[in-house]
Amino acid sequence: MRGDVRDEFEERLAGQDMGKGCLRFRRPENIDFDLVRDLLF
Repeated sequence: MRGDVRDEFEERLAGQDMGKGCLRFRRPENIDFDLVRDLLF
């Protein structure tokens, strides 16, 4: 994930399982759709 995106969403990404270029959700019920939408737009 780009550094500027990580910086902008630092609080909301805290505790999330992230890779170099991805955000992982292990269970579908744990997906934060608001966060995903905001990251895409």
